[in-house]
Amino acid sequence: MTAYVVDPLSYARASSLVLVDARPKTDIVFIHGSPAANDAIDAELLKLAVDMVRTQETEKLVINGLTDEACWPNGQRLAYPGCNTWGRTLQGLGFSEFLKIPPSKHTAAESDNLIKLAAEMGWKKLVIMSYPHHILRCMLQMVFCLKRAGSDLKVYTRTLPSVNWQMVAEKGVLGKAPFRGTLVDAHIREEYERLISYADRACFETPDGRMVSEEEAGSNDKRKYTPHATLEELIDYYKQRDDQGIPDHFPG
Repeated sequence: MTAYVVDPLSYARASSLVLVDARPKTDIVFIHGSPAANDAIDAELLKLAVDMVRTQETEKLVINGLTDEACWPNGQRLAYPGCNTWGRTLQGLGFSEFLKIPPSKHTAAESDNLIKLAAEMGWKKLVIMSYPHHILRCMLQMVFCLKRAGSDLKVYTRTLPSVNWQMVAEKGVLGKAPFRGTLVDAHIREEYERLISYADRACFETPDGRMVSEEEAGSNDKRKYTPHATLEELIDYYKQRDDQGIPDHFPG
């Protein structure tokens, strides 16, 4: 298997697309669980989502239904504090009419459960939100899950207009020790490493412990993690979603 190689131009294009996306009216806004433990940034995202509902940019707000208790496995907090904490923050904003997807412990599960809920509710357009350094991988995951589900949902992205990139934040990871660092250094690096790992499709573990490609893996093989789309696949999704081409090269 050949590891996925990041093309710098594709990375720049994909990052630009998700950081400043189109803003049509959507059926719902979904906020992904926090990629770093920071209540202040969480509150800003929740406030932005509430404002979107109140200004009729979107109809409903949806969050991850993972409880506070489930977000503290073995006494170690995951980055996401839980739906109970976010619910209290929303109540403080005078907002209580929000929906929840089933409890989801990672971004792929959130994407899958959101797609299923959208199908049940008849939603056609939605916007996903997260921290600026996380929103690219959220959309990469969504594109993969949409294709796997055969869904024609139109998904858009939104994030905060500003953030303190030098802020030090901690991230709890399932099965691993938490790490601390600035958003601009440690957290962007960690997201970039996951982008490479999750895009190469070497995501299946056989019963004897070998990692094999998706094509080699049988239905009984144990999935180590859910892969996501490549940068190029994300760019293609935007082309199809917006029904217009993106230049293959830039003038100059």
